[in-house]
Amino acid sequence: MSKIMAASIKLSEKQGRILTELSKSRTLGTNLNNRSKIVLMAGLGVSNNAIERELKFDKNTVKRWRDRFAAKHEDLNRIEKEEPHKLRSALMTVLSDNPRPGVPPTYTDEQVAAILALACMEPMKFGLPFSHWTPSSLRDEAIALGIVDDISVRQVGRYLEEKDLKPHRCKSWLNPNIKNFEEFQAQVYSICGIYLNIDELTARGVLVYSTDEKMGIQATEHSNPKKT
Repeated sequence: MSKIMAASIKLSEKQGRILTELSKSRTLGTNLNNRSKIVLMAGLGVSNNAIERELKFDKNTVKRWRDRFAAKHEDLNRIEKEEPHKLRSALMTVLSDNPRPGVPPTYTDEQVAAILALACMEPMKFGLPFSHWTPSSLRDEAIALGIVDDISVRQVGRYLEEKDLKPHRCKSWLNPNIKNFEEFQAQVYSICGIYLNIDELTARGVLVYSTDEKMGIQATEHSNPKKT
């Protein structure tokens, strides 16, 4: 009796990196997490039986997602080469459940675009008492603004993942209140001049101190120990 070999999968570095991120995501749900883990192990040459034992999944589940990914792998390689910005979305599509026939998309492109645009704005502009969005707070505000009647937190998280948006990691630039632009410009030139001529100043015995406005953060080392 001949033995059927498991589908062979060879992941590129970028595919492996994206799948690792998907396997650890807290916003996409366990299904996509688990399927990404299956493909990652398959890409390392691990057998289906070993994947079943390691991840404690049903053998049919392991085979189904390994085979589906293998069947689409050539297309994914083409997308990575020709349209690399679409690779993450393509990977998520391959590892997602097939839509039921005859069921139209729940949300229009305009609604999705509005949710993504909202994620790029500061919550405080909407009178909200926090500085960064979460999928849950984005969902609530999208409903409050009438963008959608209802949407799940998981769906919002999926849209963010598809576009590689991480609003919880965004940092805003605090612009100074400039009253005299010429005076401000002169101060900028003076400070930048110190940075540009630090070697000359050090050679002349000038001691330069640099401080940061984030007083609660302690610098542990210099990025360039030879310069102070």
